Amino acid sequence: PGGRAPSVASEEALIVWDEATRTEHFIRRAKFEGAPERFGFLVPTPSRPELAEADQEVFTRLTRLFTAPLPRGGSTRRSAGGSPLRSRPVTVVEERRIAGMQATVLTATDAQALAAWLSQNGFENRPSLAAWLAPYVRGAFHVTAFRYDPLAQQTHVATQAVRLSFRTD
Repeated sequence: PGGRAPSVASEEALIVWDEATRTEHFIRRAKFEGAPERFGFLVPTPSRPELAEADQEVFTRLTRLFTAPLPRGGSTRRSAGGSPLRSRPVTVVEERRIAGMQATVLTATDAQALAAWLSQNGFENRPSLAAWLAPYVRGAFHVTAFRYDPLAQQTHVATQAVRLSFRTD
C-alpha cells in the first residue's frame, strides 16, 4: 500500500530433488523489514504445487552441517511441464491458510488477466507485472500468491517455513 514494499532481511531456502518421482520440494522461510499492513509474494511452479508447513528446525540442522557459499549470479532454466488448457483466463485452483499466510494457487491463460486478478485481490499491479508473468503463463505454470497480514504496527515479520512440492523435469 502507498508504494511501500518490505525488504527481505533474510531468506533461507532448501530445494530437494526426488529423481524417482520427478518431484521438487522447495522449502522457504524469510524475514521482512519495513512491512506495510499486508504484503505478498508470488511463486511460479511448472505444475500444481502441494503446499505444507515445514519443520522450522530444518534450517538449523542444515546450518550445523554446512554453510553454503553465496551465489555469484547466473540463472537456471526449468522445463515448463504440461498442464491442460483452461477456458477461463484465471482459475483459482486452491485457497488456504498455511504457515501464517494466505496462499492462493492460480492458473491463467492471459498474463494481463492474471495481473488484474492479483490487483483485485490486494496485490500491487505494477506495469511490469504482466510482462514478468507472461513467460509463466505461456508455459502453463501455476502461480502461488502468498499474502501475509502482519499485526498492526509490526514492521519486522518472520514467516514460518512453507514447502511447495511439485512435479517437474
